[in-house]
Amino acid sequence: PNVNTQNQDYINMVSVDNDFLIVTQRFKTREYSKQNPRGETEDFFISYRTKDGEWGKIKPLVSFNTKENEGAMSMSPDNTTAIFTACHREDGFGSCDLYISHRSGNKWSPARNMGKTINTRWWETNSSLSSDGKTLYFISNRSGGQGKSDIWMATKDKNGNWGNVRNLGNVVNSEGNEMTPYIHPDGRSLYFASDGHMGMGGLDLFVTYRDAKGNWSEPVNLGYPINTIDNEMGLVVNALGNLAYISSQREGGYGGYDVYKFDLYPEARPTAVTYMKGIVRDAETHEPLQADFELINLKTGKAVVTSVSDKVDGSFMVVIPVNTDLALNVHRKAYLFYSDNFNVQPDTTSLKPYLKNIDLQPIKPGESIVLKNIFFASGSYELEEKSFVELNKLYTLLEHNKTLKIEISGHTDNVGDEKANIRLSQNRAKAVVNYLVEKGISADRLSYKGYGETRPVADNDTEEGRQQNRRTEIKVIAI
Repeated sequence: PNVNTQNQDYINMVSVDNDFLIVTQRFKTREYSKQNPRGETEDFFISYRTKDGEWGKIKPLVSFNTKENEGAMSMSPDNTTAIFTACHREDGFGSCDLYISHRSGNKWSPARNMGKTINTRWWETNSSLSSDGKTLYFISNRSGGQGKSDIWMATKDKNGNWGNVRNLGNVVNSEGNEMTPYIHPDGRSLYFASDGHMGMGGLDLFVTYRDAKGNWSEPVNLGYPINTIDNEMGLVVNALGNLAYISSQREGGYGGYDVYKFDLYPEARPTAVTYMKGIVRDAETHEPLQADFELINLKTGKAVVTSVSDKVDGSFMVVIPVNTDLALNVHRKAYLFYSDNFNVQPDTTSLKPYLKNIDLQPIKPGESIVLKNIFFASGSYELEEKSFVELNKLYTLLEHNKTLKIEISGHTDNVGDEKANIRLSQNRAKAVVNYLVEKGISADRLSYKGYGETRPVADNDTEEGRQQNRRTEIKVIAI
C-alpha cells in the first residue's frame, strides 16, 4: 500500500543497490485539452527502502514532474543518468519523445530532448540503459519496424553522442506491439512485454538473451502465474536476478495497474551482478574528487563498464558482473591511479556489495601505489598476458606525465628461501621495466628493486595475507 494507489501505477526501475524504486502514476486532472481529451496526466513517484526492509510511502519526484505528461523513467545503474518519456512539449519532434537528465550531487540537470537521432515525428517511449551506459533500448512506432511498435537500440560514441539506431529484428520484434524493454545490468538478459508473440492474454512478459556475437535468442514467454489473461508489462529484476517487479491489472489490487513483486524462477533469471559503491577522495585532504572509472575484462582487454564519480560529492557506484576476471582502474589528472581486481563467483544467495572509499594519491615524490593487476605464475618472473591491461595504464600515466620518474618494486611472501625471494622479486620488477621500455618509455625514468619478503603488508600466516604480500608497487621518485 505504500507504493500502490487507486490510480494507475507502473513500475519504472529499482536501483541496483535496492535502496529506491520509481513508479509512474497516471491520474485524473481537471485540465482537458486537444492533446489530453481524457483529462489524465502522469508523474513520477519515488519510494525509499526503510530500515526494516519495507518500501516507504511514495513521494513525488519533484526534480522531473511538470504540469505536462511525463513517464516511463529509466536510470543508468550508477543513478547518474535518467531518461524518460514526455509528450507534446514545445521542443518535441513527435507525439512523445525521450528526454535525458544528468545528476550532479543531489541536483538533476534540466531535461533536454535527446534529438532527432533518437526521436522522430512518430512515438518514442519506454527506454532502458545498459550497465556500461553506452547502449539504449527503447520503443518506437517509426517506419522500418517489424510491427506496430518495436524495440530499437542506439549506441553512444566516444564523444557522448547517441546514434547508430537500429531495430532488434524479427526474432525479438513481432507484427504486434512490443513494450517496456528492460536490459538487466548483466548486459545480456532483455525482458519485454508483447501482444504479438504467442501469449496468454493481452500483453505478456517475455525474456530473450543476447549471445557473444550480439544475436538474440527466441523470446520465451515467462508463463503463468506471471502472465495472465490480463495485461502485464514493465518487468524489472534486481541485481541478484532472483526477485522481479511487474505492473499488472490482475484482480486483488488497489485499482488499475499495480506494482507486484515475486521470486523469479531460475530458468528465467539473468546472470547475477553485484556492485561497488563509495566516495573518491584526495588521499591527503579527503576532499571529494571527480574521477574516471573503468572495469576491464582482463581476458579481452575491453572495458565492461565505464563511469565517473560525482563532481560534487565524489560518490560512485559500479556494477560488477560475476564469474569474470576484472580489473578496476580509477584515474584522474595529477593523481596516481587506483587499481583493484575482482573475480566474483556466482552465488545468488550470498553476493555482497563492495562498500569502500577510494583515496587517490597526488603525484609527488615518495607516494606509492600497489598494482593489483600484475600477475606472474608461481615462482616465475614472466608476465602473464592479463597483466597487460594494468601495464598499459601505467604506460599511459608515464606518457601523460613526461617528467615523472618511478621505482618499480617487487615483493613476495615468506614461503621459500629468503635469497631466492629477493632474486624473484627483483626479476619481476625488472620484467615490468622491460615492458615499459619496449613500449617507448625512456629507461632513465625507471628504476627497479626487489625486496623479497622484507616488507610485508599483511600477516604471512594466512593465504589471504600471503597474497597481499605478493605484490608489485610503484613509487614516485621525481616529477
